[in-house]
Amino acid sequence: IATNVTGQFSARTKTAPTLAVTLHAAPAIGGALTVQAKLVAPPKQQPHVKPPLEQPLEPHLALGITLKGAPIAPLTQVAAQAGLHLPFIGNHGTGGHVDLVTALTATGTSSADWLKSATGSLAITADHTALAGINLTAAAAALRAARAASHRISRFTAADRLRRALAIGTTHFSTGQMAVSVAAQQLIIDYAHFAGPSGAVRLSGTINRATSRLNLTAQIHLRDGQQPALPTLSEQILGTTTASWHRANLTPAMRWIDAPAPAPAKP
Repeated sequence: IATNVTGQFSARTKTAPTLAVTLHAAPAIGGALTVQAKLVAPPKQQPHVKPPLEQPLEPHLALGITLKGAPIAPLTQVAAQAGLHLPFIGNHGTGGHVDLVTALTATGTSSADWLKSATGSLAITADHTALAGINLTAAAAALRAARAASHRISRFTAADRLRRALAIGTTHFSTGQMAVSVAAQQLIIDYAHFAGPSGAVRLSGTINRATSRLNLTAQIHLRDGQQPALPTLSEQILGTTTASWHRANLTPAMRWIDAPAPAPAKP
């Protein structure tokens, strides 16, 4: 990795001491990592001279990170150690990979200070991944069973199966994209979309950085290739990143179950 590093240090008396480091496409976490970091220390103050209001009193860090082609499993482990619990599930059998782009700024004198004060943006693209806490295949099966020609389940049973399917299990997706704003107190999910053979999930909302509390909304599009087309569902995801709970809105599902069967096609 050392051969891919360039740096520059400036400590002129009339400017703030600055250290800039660039890491070029180094192998890391199974992918290619590029980092551009610039650390600016506050200039030494002259005695009895009041600093300008806009002058930082603590070191200021500007950080840009690009990670391409990293396997999902080790990336999620590294992110969790930094307090970011990504919803992806990866294992070495799926072959899924992630591309990550960040642009962050922070202040402080330690890595703990930087994590706490960081603001900026985060973008993630994943392929052949999976999400925990939702089973689109089971949700579709529950809806079909409630309208089956024989051995039809009751609306109560269908609702119970749907709640479980929208809170427990795993769904595999072909693609996933997330765009996140990193604010002082929370992560704001501006856009998150996962799509695969069994449907798609779109997420929005916030994650409190200090408490890991969730306030998310999910739009769920089920797909099983049959007619009539399955309804679009929604739910709230609350709790914390390690102990979430789901509150599903099943009104569209019940309306779909109660709708009259489509007329048979004319010969």
